[in-house]
Amino acid sequence: MFARVLKPKVRSLFVQSVVLIIIGAILIGWSQSIHIPSAYNTFLGIPYDVNPTFESSLYEILALVVFGVLFLGFGLGELAITPYVYLLEKRLFQIPPPPFNPSFRKTASFCRYCGTQNTPDAVFCSKCGEKLT
Repeated sequence: MFARVLKPKVRSLFVQSVVLIIIGAILIGWSQSIHIPSAYNTFLGIPYDVNPTFESSLYEILALVVFGVLFLGFGLGELAITPYVYLLEKRLFQIPPPPFNPSFRKTASFCRYCGTQNTPDAVFCSKCGEKLT
């Protein structure tokens, strides 16, 4: 609902930030699902060699966490600035009021109390005497 109210550029920024947050959360969740093998290869419970997949698993987890945090950070940052971008767009692309035209003259004024038409320069109504606005 919030995205429908926004202007197209702000809406795309909002959607982009939500997508980045989702990607970051998926990456961090994925890093939690990686199985870390034991650090040493064992034979009958006796360690005899360093397990090469142990180090690569740690690097995978570290990469996923780092990129997940980056995506989350960028997504939350964009989400935080979305209202300011909306206000800036609203202020920058607002249609200016028409310029004042001093040659424009009122043709007649009507009394808001009795509805009588008065002359353009009248200050008070000619019928009921109330002040014209």
